[in-house]
Amino acid sequence: MSSSIRLYFNTSGDRFWNRQEWFGMLDRLAPHAQRATVVDREYDADLVVVTRAPWKGWASLCPVAGRGILARKGEGPPAVAWDTCDYAVGVLPGLYASLPRAFFDPRRHRACSYPLTYNDRIHSFDLSDAEVLVTFHGSMTHPVRRAVVAGLAHHDRCAVEIQENAWGDVLKPDGENMRRAYAESLRRSKFFLCPRGKGTGSIRLFETMRAGRVPVVLSDDYVFHGEGLEDGPDWESFCLVVPEAEAATVHAMCERAEDRWKEMATRAREAWELYYSDEVLLDQVANDLSDVARQETGVVGAARIVAAIGRNAVTRTVGRLR
Repeated sequence: MSSSIRLYFNTSGDRFWNRQEWFGMLDRLAPHAQRATVVDREYDADLVVVTRAPWKGWASLCPVAGRGILARKGEGPPAVAWDTCDYAVGVLPGLYASLPRAFFDPRRHRACSYPLTYNDRIHSFDLSDAEVLVTFHGSMTHPVRRAVVAGLAHHDRCAVEIQENAWGDVLKPDGENMRRAYAESLRRSKFFLCPRGKGTGSIRLFETMRAGRVPVVLSDDYVFHGEGLEDGPDWESFCLVVPEAEAATVHAMCERAEDRWKEMATRAREAWELYYSDEVLLDQVANDLSDVARQETGVVGAARIVAAIGRNAVTRTVGRLR
């Protein structure tokens, strides 16, 4: 590959409004990139970046049926993923924001942030604005969320804002009140809960870092960006990680860490600026994608995906029964 990594973005798997968000984001990031270049034609690229890798149907399970963008077999530049889908299975090598640990192969995959910005009300808030110890703001899309809300019910200095279909409402053009309320919850809180929902990842983690608050992650199957690699955020320095089975202890864990919350919040914001801000994100992604592409390209075998889907289905079923 050339010293400048040329990227062509294939957004055909995304909904129309999401494709528009991707193009807007690339327009915003490209001027800051020093190594990555976005090109308009696939065959001018070093890598074809698929923004939503197929995850259901035979195109995902069978490389023969999924030829074209999946198989390639040397025809044109290799395809890699930059995928934020909740239900990713890792068909293509690349970056995944919510790929369960059971699917994750460090030779083929890297964890990543959620690159699209859905709430423009979130920015770096003053530390002096925080008056609530810990907050959960969202909908009940996973048993661990119900468990953590129940654990906060009998404690003071905490806030719970249940909003069903919160994600869908935030994305609507008239969702300004929802976006404002969510950002206000972040501003007022020292620790902000980032439990898993439909997927193992949560955009809350990166929104909390951007806001300069302390993220509290509850997702046993989540793979952190940089996990197992030499380069990546020092998550332990600014993030609390709570096992799902200990969701009821969140309030106590936050109380024990309260004396260092300002230091943690400052480091969270610094990590966001270093790895996920507009000034660095596209180059960071291009480096990660080229690293994965050097190691392995092409689709994963059907048997491997079926086995991983089976393991993940068991995990999700047990989660529902808890």
